[in-house]
Amino acid sequence: MEDALKSVKEFIWDIIGYLIPGFLLIIVFNLIIEPKLSIENNFFFDWKLFQSYPIVVVSYAFGYIIYSLTIFKIKVQNFFIDILSKLTDYLSNSWFKIIVKNKLVQYFINDLKSKHSNYWKFKFVNSPTYKSAKDFLKSKSYTEVDNMEFNEVRNILMSRNPEMDQKVYTFMFRSSLFDHISTISLLICILVSIQFFIELKFIKTDLIFKVFYCVLIPIIPLLGNSKRIFYSIAQRLPISNLK
Repeated sequence: MEDALKSVKEFIWDIIGYLIPGFLLIIVFNLIIEPKLSIENNFFFDWKLFQSYPIVVVSYAFGYIIYSLTIFKIKVQNFFIDILSKLTDYLSNSWFKIIVKNKLVQYFINDLKSKHSNYWKFKFVNSPTYKSAKDFLKSKSYTEVDNMEFNEVRNILMSRNPEMDQKVYTFMFRSSLFDHISTISLLICILVSIQFFIELKFIKTDLIFKVFYCVLIPIIPLLGNSKRIFYSIAQRLPISNLK
């Protein structure tokens, strides 16, 4: 019975996790898309014909699209950060090392590197907390602990402490929500930028909307920072609560 309730909770978290970003995308697009591209400001659909049920289905489907775009965004971001790391390592051993080793330049480089999705893991796997977790598993007769990946250690500890599931899901949900909102904001900025280079006008550009688009630019990195904070907490919780 307990396992069934756990499965139901996970299913509900999954549904809500896709519905919210999908529904947010519909609301935002309904706000910024030119009226001539919609039906009475109903975002491509006349909802009166279908009642309110299709909006749930469409939101859920759009949620998957946002999820896919978020994964793509993370991969692109990691790709460029990896290139930056290799480039700075190369320049550190060249005539440009004076520039690269400048404190201000190093600050910005390290700040960009911290945006890598695995940056927290690079630091955490060398921490005393993670070492204690591995020693704990060894004391419980687990073998090949030193050869285990981080996710393997974490999964074992989560299975030993199921009470942590709710907290982990909560922080993961918050992390995903911040990430998806960031993706939607980035998507809007990209669409606005595209409109500058083509004749077709599909995004509203009244003064109030221009202000809205400008506000999104500094919000995107702030959302990314919040996402990384909650994600690292969700990943570290099972390691920090040994049982």
